[in-house]
Amino acid sequence: MAACACRPPTPQPSTPIELTIGVWLSVAVSDVVLVYVIGLLSFLLRRTGVPLAPVLIGVILGPLAERELRRAMALGQGDPAVLLDSAIAVTLYAVLAPAVIAVLVVRRRSRRTAVPA
Repeated sequence: MAACACRPPTPQPSTPIELTIGVWLSVAVSDVVLVYVIGLLSFLLRRTGVPLAPVLIGVILGPLAERELRRAMALGQGDPAVLLDSAIAVTLYAVLAPAVIAVLVVRRRSRRTAVPA
């Protein structure tokens, strides 16, 4: 098998200019600032080794999840048992709990076996 001779992607210097023009056309200076803040934040996260996908998912789904949790708690009149009322919710919790526990156990074991430098 031959190895791929593809070059890794390189940043394009025209991208910030194109983004600025596109956002500027919306006539909102705050949007231009927001684009550069998000770009700087993603650069810093990538530089420090933080994976961007979970951060992006959290930013997108976080407000939606919070709004729906507030709605469920309001419908249940503040009773957290409303989160366990449906069979689908119980099934999801039953599948999610072992997965989370497995990740925690693996991390704990890997810390124990790590050799101090």
